Amino acid sequence: MKGKLLICLLVALCISSFAITITSWSTDKSSYEPGDSGYITLNVYMAHGLATGESLRGFKSTKVESYSSITDYTQDIGDMSMSTVVVNVPLSISEDTKESLYTIPIKITAVAQVQSASGSVGDSIDTATASIPVKVSTKPVITLDVDPKSIEKSGNITLNICSRKGIAEEVSVTSSLYLDGGKVYLEKVDQNCTKVSVAYDASNFEEGSATASFNISYKDAIGDAYSTLVSIPMTVSKEASRFIINQNAALDYKKNSNLQLTLENKGSDAQDVRISPSTEINLVTKSEIEVGGIGKGGKKNITEMVYTALEPGVNSVIFTVYWNENGQEKSEKVNVPINVKSEDSMDIYLEANPSPLQFGQEHTVSIIVANKASYSISGVSVSIESDAFEVLDVEKRKFIGSINNDDFSSQQFKIRIKPSDGSENNSLKVTVQFKDPSGKDIVKEKEIPINIKEAAKTADNTFLFVVGAAVVIIIAYLLTRKKDKK
Repeated sequence: MKGKLLICLLVALCISSFAITITSWSTDKSSYEPGDSGYITLNVYMAHGLATGESLRGFKSTKVESYSSITDYTQDIGDMSMSTVVVNVPLSISEDTKESLYTIPIKITAVAQVQSASGSVGDSIDTATASIPVKVSTKPVITLDVDPKSIEKSGNITLNICSRKGIAEEVSVTSSLYLDGGKVYLEKVDQNCTKVSVAYDASNFEEGSATASFNISYKDAIGDAYSTLVSIPMTVSKEASRFIINQNAALDYKKNSNLQLTLENKGSDAQDVRISPSTEINLVTKSEIEVGGIGKGGKKNITEMVYTALEPGVNSVIFTVYWNENGQEKSEKVNVPINVKSEDSMDIYLEANPSPLQFGQEHTVSIIVANKASYSISGVSVSIESDAFEVLDVEKRKFIGSINNDDFSSQQFKIRIKPSDGSENNSLKVTVQFKDPSGKDIVKEKEIPINIKEAAKTADNTFLFVVGAAVVIIIAYLLTRKKDKK
C-alpha cells in the first residue's frame, strides 16, 4: 500500500506552507492479518516559514507519536537540521483485532529555532499530522471437492466448499461443467464447510477421463476480492450406466491397503454381482470381488484388500461388473477415478547460520524440503513459526515452486531470537503447502526441536552441528540418487 498523502482521499494532513510536511508514506504490506506485525514508513520534510531577514538554525525536541488500537509509539528524535527524515512507526496487531479498515493517527512535533535579523533566537512550535489507512483482514484459503467424480452426461453433483483459513464472503463458483444457473453463489463460507447440490451438464466433455475446472471468486471481511482455480479429475460416461462405482478412501502406493467402494445399481434387481478391476489393481486374496444381490436403486459398500503400483494422484481404472438378471448373465465396464496416496513422501530439514542459535541474536534459518515421492509436486510454499523467535522477513510465507521427485529445494528466513526465558530446549513448526499431481492441496506440518544458547556460551554447538551434518548427508544422498538415475 503506497501513496502520496497529498493526493490520497483517505489521508488528512494538517500542514502549512514551508512547515514540517509528511511528503509520502508506505506500509510494508498491502494488508495485515490478526497477529501480524509491521510498520508504516513516513518521509518527513523538516522546514519552517521565515520572514524577511530571519534564518532557521534548526529544530529541537523533535518527536513522533502514534496511539491507536494497533499502534503505541513515541520516538524522541531530538535536534535536527532542515532536511528530510525517514520515520518508521511499528504496527502491533493482536490476535483478537477485529478485521476492518483502520485509520492510524500520526503526529510529528518540533520546536523551530528562528534567528531574527537582529540576532535574537526565538522558538516556534511546528506540528504535522496524518491519518494513515491500514487494512486488517484474514485472506481466506478456499478448497473445493466434488462428489461423485464419476458422472454422466447430466445429473447432480455435490460441491463441498471450505475456507481453511478466514471467512470467505460473496462466494461464487463457475465451472467448465455447465452448472444450473451458470454458477453457485454462497453468502459465506467458513471452516465448517458448505455442501451444495447442483444440476450439471457435461455435454461439452469427451467420454472417459477428463479434468473439470472450478473458478471460485470471493471476498474477505473488508471487501477485498480474490479468486482461485481448482482442477478436479473426473470420469465422464455419456451413456447411462447400469452401475455406478465410487471410491471412499485412497489406496496406498505400492502397499497392501483396503479398496473401499460403493456400488450403486440404477437398473433392475441384480443377483450374483461380482466386480473385477483391471490389472492396475491386484486383488490380494481372490480373483474377483463377490458382492451378492443388489435390488433396484440399491447400494452396497465393499472393502477388499488390494495392491497397486499406480502413480499417486487420481487414476482412471476400468472395473468390470458381472451379474445375473432373470437367469441371464450380463456384464458392464465402469470407468472409476481411483485415488492413490504415497506415505512419507516429503522430508523437512533445518539449517541455521550462525550456529549455535543464541538468545537475543539474529540468525538466518534455511528450510530444506526434500521430495521423496515418485512424482513431482507443484505450488510448494513454506512458512515457520515458534514461540522462541520472530520472523523478520516481510513475507512470512515463501514460495518455492515445483520440486521434482528425488529432488529438493530450500528457502531462507531471517529471524530474531527472543530474550532468554530460562529454557534452552524449544521447537519451531514448519508448514509446507503443495499440490499433488491430481491438483489436490496438501498441507504438511513438522515440529523440529531447536536448542538455544545464552549469547556468552558459544562453545557447545553440538546440536546444530549434528543437524547441519544430517542435512549435508541428505543432500548428498539425493544428488547421488539423481546421478544414478541418469
